Amino acid sequence: MALLIRQAVPTDAAAIGAVHAQSWREAYAGVMSPQWIARVSDRERIRRWRSILADPQPDGPWVAEVDGVVVGFVSAGPARDADPPRPLELWSLYLLESHQGLGIGRALVETAIGDRPAYLNVLRDNAKTIGFYRRMGFEPDGHAGTLSYWENVADIRMVR
Repeated sequence: MALLIRQAVPTDAAAIGAVHAQSWREAYAGVMSPQWIARVSDRERIRRWRSILADPQPDGPWVAEVDGVVVGFVSAGPARDADPPRPLELWSLYLLESHQGLGIGRALVETAIGDRPAYLNVLRDNAKTIGFYRRMGFEPDGHAGTLSYWENVADIRMVR
């Protein structure tokens, strides 16, 4: 397995969008309703990533390629919450299920935020992902919310 983590470029939009949509279908099966899962659209995610990558940033997003194929991505940046516990937020991390457990997720997080103090939000009922973030040094800080985009599901904030 040849792993390469590199900064995303505009031509990665289709690959990242497809990984994003597939990762949602995989990660949120059993957490989100079947109707929500059925609405996950590669096309919509690709369109969104074309918009994001049209204005490249100096610090990411980053993609993970295995043998030349994008299998995951990560993005981080300034805190977006009104009351952030840290100035740095891990905005997103998605990795195809077929490539989990190989150290790629850890490598993506280390590339995006290193060992700096940061925070993130994660769906409260996504135990597998919460476990991953705990292994990366994040712990829930007691802040919880609801994500309306996500069918009004509960989320928690984790910090390190």
